[in-house]
Amino acid sequence: AGLPGADAGGPPGDERCGRIAGFMCQDRDNYCDQPEGQCQVADGMGMCRAVPEACDDQWLPVCGCDGATYGNDCERLRARAQLDHLGACEDDPPEGACGGFAGRPCPGENDFCEHPQGTCQMADGLGQCVQVPRQCGREFEPVCGCDGETYSNDCRRLQAGVQLDYQGECAEPPPGACQSNEQCGPRDFCAKAPGACDAAGACQARPEACVGVVQPVCGCDGRTYSNGCVAHSQGVSIRHEEACRE
Repeated sequence: AGLPGADAGGPPGDERCGRIAGFMCQDRDNYCDQPEGQCQVADGMGMCRAVPEACDDQWLPVCGCDGATYGNDCERLRARAQLDHLGACEDDPPEGACGGFAGRPCPGENDFCEHPQGTCQMADGLGQCVQVPRQCGREFEPVCGCDGETYSNDCRRLQAGVQLDYQGECAEPPPGACQSNEQCGPRDFCAKAPGACDAAGACQARPEACVGVVQPVCGCDGRTYSNGCVAHSQGVSIRHEEACRE
């Protein structure tokens, strides 16, 4: 049987991964999925699973180890998040959490809301507050940011306030990437990573409902919105947290 809510990406195989040695999946596009409820077990054994290309809208919520609720387990796998438990997450997010539908900010002035690697188009996902380094070394260990730019190392990326797409230098934009809403469907918008207003994005459905929490964000159109979800419902990506500066 396939995953609940899955349109693509077949059942998991029997290839093991993880543990203390950090065994990688032979297919780098696969995901090392740990057993349910082992969020704090860094060296546990997992199973390599194919990341689904698409999921349906079946509502069978699960809670990820990132503190975010996913509509079904297929959506969790697409986000490459470990499974905490079945059912929606509790209202209280984990300590240091940021982002989410409410656009929860980080408390420190020198903090950055870091989202999981490779989740550039998940604009409403939950992140973790990390401190931005004041100085960086000269090591050349390139990473690709969600703005489509290559940074000489991950420290430089954090200083630029850009989310991490993947390790290594950036490649050409993938097929299907968009630059504007006109390239998407009538109920979609061209979602871009926060701060990457001029970079390529991906078509994503506009939220149909938003919470009333006031956590101002500045949109890529130069306007201030009450929270990130409201901006996305208007088809606008986020330039930065807090109100726009004149």
